[in-house]
Amino acid sequence: MPLSASVDDEVVCGPLMTDPAWAAMRGRSIRLLPCGHPGFPRVSPLGTRHFVHARDSGCRRAESAEHLRLKAVIAQQVADVGWRARTEVPGPGFIADVLAEGPGATVAFEVQRSRQVLLEYERRQQVYAAAGV
Repeated sequence: MPLSASVDDEVVCGPLMTDPAWAAMRGRSIRLLPCGHPGFPRVSPLGTRHFVHARDSGCRRAESAEHLRLKAVIAQQVADVGWRARTEVPGPGFIADVLAEGPGATVAFEVQRSRQVLLEYERRQQVYAAAGV
């Protein structure tokens, strides 16, 4: 359940859209990011605007409502300080939950809700560092 999608070939982030733009999503060509499968807009039980896969899309990527909400909060805060916020951004060896781009810096935010060992944190940091993030 990504926050971002390609809508009529334009990348949009649900939580950062205006109410009228969100209301106009139905009936448009929607491809989810980063997988590219067809989907449609929806609002989570926590009120987070996001996109979901069309039935039988073949993609099994899923996130909890809480994970989505936390990514949306981060993206909104990044945008509020004037940085560019993008979600589900693929890179060499990673998919950033939120990628923030500002003056002279690119920062990845990862929402980690499940247990993870220190070696995995370190591996992820190395991958991001190698990509200049």
